[in-house]
Amino acid sequence: MSKFLSYEDRMIIAQRLQENASFGAIGKELGKDRTTIAKEIKKYSYDKKSGRPGYPYNPCKFRATCKAKKICGTSCTHQSAYKCSLCSECTLHCSDFVEDVCSVKNKPPYVCNGCSQLSKCTLLKRIYDPADAHE
Repeated sequence: MSKFLSYEDRMIIAQRLQENASFGAIGKELGKDRTTIAKEIKKYSYDKKSGRPGYPYNPCKFRATCKAKKICGTSCTHQSAYKCSLCSECTLHCSDFVEDVCSVKNKPPYVCNGCSQLSKCTLLKRIYDPADAHE
């Protein structure tokens, strides 16, 4: 067995993460130890600030119930200036801002790749991308 993972190995890891496979199952399939898989994912995953379709990145804990408007000031040019919970910049100016952190990133697999809520999430995402990992 080689010490390093090939691009094909990394593609399999990404595919199995989408299927919510365990590190042990992925390692067994690739002929690697589960800790190698865990280290690979932790080392080469990255944070991505993105919203969901139609909604910007907004990590505020109160985003669903927030009624604040135009916190950026009168010079706010965002289309969503009428409702700050739809604005990605207003969190920088809001005194009530509390960051909401998803618990998925604190337990295996430590990434959002296979999360069922990914398409609805506006929080900071942790992503494993095999192409980036291979570079």
